[in-house]
Amino acid sequence: MEAAQECDPVGLAVPALRLAAVLDPVGHPAELWTRAAVLRYLGAATGSRVDTAQARAAVRLLHRYGILAVEHRAGARAVHMHPLTARAARAATPEADRPAVLHAAADAVLELWPPASGRYGALGANTAVLAAHPCDALWSRGVHRLLPRAGHSLLEAGLHTAAIGYWQYLGARAEEVLGPEHHDTLALRAGLAVSYSRGGFHAAAVDLKEQVLADRIRLFGPDAPHSLAARADLAATYLDLNRFSEGIALLEDVSAAHEQTHGPGHPRTLDAQADLAASLATAGRPEDALALEQEIHDTHEQLRGRDHPDTLAAAARLAASYWSLDRPAAAIALRERVAAARTRVLGPEHPDTLDSHTELARSYWSQGRHQEAVTLLTDVTDTHTRTLGPHHPITTAARTLLTTWTTHPRRRRWRKSSPTNA
Repeated sequence: MEAAQECDPVGLAVPALRLAAVLDPVGHPAELWTRAAVLRYLGAATGSRVDTAQARAAVRLLHRYGILAVEHRAGARAVHMHPLTARAARAATPEADRPAVLHAAADAVLELWPPASGRYGALGANTAVLAAHPCDALWSRGVHRLLPRAGHSLLEAGLHTAAIGYWQYLGARAEEVLGPEHHDTLALRAGLAVSYSRGGFHAAAVDLKEQVLADRIRLFGPDAPHSLAARADLAATYLDLNRFSEGIALLEDVSAAHEQTHGPGHPRTLDAQADLAASLATAGRPEDALALEQEIHDTHEQLRGRDHPDTLAAAARLAASYWSLDRPAAAIALRERVAAARTRVLGPEHPDTLDSHTELARSYWSQGRHQEAVTLLTDVTDTHTRTLGPHHPITTAARTLLTTWTTHPRRRRWRKSSPTNA
């Protein structure tokens, strides 16, 4: 290391090794060394600006000296090192320097993580290693955003058992470092409750969500944002368990609290009302749902205009309510308006526009307007093929539906309860 530290780029070998040593020895992506967090850390360690080329050169330098290995064929595991080397490097890192190293590594992994991605893989494994580090740097100022991100990724990937274990670990560690009443500790408990729900442990999920709600009300008040989010989360679980009266009562409280705090036209109020309308429909109260959807739509139109995207989304939900009440003429008229407006405002290739056209085509088909339905869905399929490619799942689904209609135009009948476009 002394020899490597004197080589070009001078002074980067030691801080680069310290950073690599806190990550998963099995490997991390080479792209991590191009992230802004890494460049800031290396620059602070050397007292000078470090660019991407210098950071990559530092990694190659460590590779030449046999301290770590770079194998680009390994993809997301391209940069790896022996566990004993990593352990020795961590032991040799001064205690005062460890927080900066851990934060740089965690920030860089978070930069690499695509939004709303269910791919756990190497990024998740590196996060688990960082979370288990004995230093409390990723917890002392509140939980680092990377740690729950990995938990959400496990849920998105459908790895519910692994997610439960991971959220349990995060919650226990947060309680130990931050205390049982810290808002991040409560947030991690909420994440564990979601894991229970997704894994089918509904009783445990309800118990934990009720506990989180009680704690948030006690600590922050009944109308605080954290408390309202917990109430809405618990309501969703009640609805999943067909406990409709309890779920709707909670959502009514949330809607009323938002309206009192923010006003009737605030986005949070309207979103809460939309959730309530959906729950009313699920609970078998379609007339009540329709009345609320109409109110939401009228508020959007009054405040934002007839062609605002939020107004059009509300109109699409209102059309679904009409359809569920077997009022196809009203539903189709609204869907035609939404499709035309989205084409004009968002463009003919926007996903929302294409969704509207698909819904309208299904409506036409169900009412016996087969030629109009086929013509409209043909345009949608061609657009998906051109913009997403012929093998994308959305393209494939549209093509399959079109094939069904054109092959058996008289025998195929789509249910009147067609999927809604929210």
